[in-house]
Amino acid sequence: MFLRIYALPLLITSLAHALPSCPELFPSYPSGVCGTTGINQTVTAFTACPPNSLTTAAGATNVTQCMCISGYQGTVDISASPTSCSICPAGTYSPSGQGCITCAAGTYSTATGQTSSSACRPCPAGSFCSSPSADPVPCSQGSYCPDSSTTQNPCPAGWYCNSTAVATPCPEGASCSAGSTAPVPCPAGTLCTGNNTAPSMCPQGSFCSSGSSREICPPNFFCAEGVTAASPCPPPSVTWGTGGTSYLSCQCPLGMYGRVTGPTTSSCASCPMGQFCPAVATQCRC
Repeated sequence: MFLRIYALPLLITSLAHALPSCPELFPSYPSGVCGTTGINQTVTAFTACPPNSLTTAAGATNVTQCMCISGYQGTVDISASPTSCSICPAGTYSPSGQGCITCAAGTYSTATGQTSSSACRPCPAGSFCSSPSADPVPCSQGSYCPDSSTTQNPCPAGWYCNSTAVATPCPEGASCSAGSTAPVPCPAGTLCTGNNTAPSMCPQGSFCSSGSSREICPPNFFCAEGVTAASPCPPPSVTWGTGGTSYLSCQCPLGMYGRVTGPTTSSCASCPMGQFCPAVATQCRC
């Protein structure tokens, strides 16, 4: 009997040393904190970390070693209800649980609790994302939004936006004011050479049968500003080259004298016998 009583403390000490430690009892977490008896720090209890938190390695001994999981943020507090780890809101992500990171400008995410920047999707062409937590907003007509836009861009003068994704240069023969959704054909008598914001008058010495073409006034014709066709010089007057700008460009031909008096009239007459008329003569000479 004496031997049994004497040997009991030795047996308790041996058993205490034989009990496994916290990592050995719970090797598959991290998900909690191991408690102790105070006798050789032997494990007697396992306490789960608060909701949405865990430990980063086995063998934790205090709740302060619990950390918020990815997709959440905060500092673990065992007294908080239900937990001090709050889910990351839409438009953010948290890879480590240490804080929610806002999606980059031009991207968006409408889901909560995201863990990676890959959750932030690029704003698609034709839409803009003014807020990283909201769905893309369609670009309005007369504006354009390329990929990853944070705001819509008004279609500039000289361009048109028939697609809300891109702006297109105004073509020859048309004009495009600011906010245009389609080119406006330039009328005959005007000239639009590309990227026009408004039609330009066909210049003197030329005629424009359409808004995209310009032809130099031919010999013996004159072309005022903004005309669609060349006007002939009043017979028998002529021009001494191309590009006549008015009836004053027309002159009496060799062998005749006088002047052009209007767009359709002239006083040109042949020199009488015994006289001659040099070029551009208003009277004959002997």
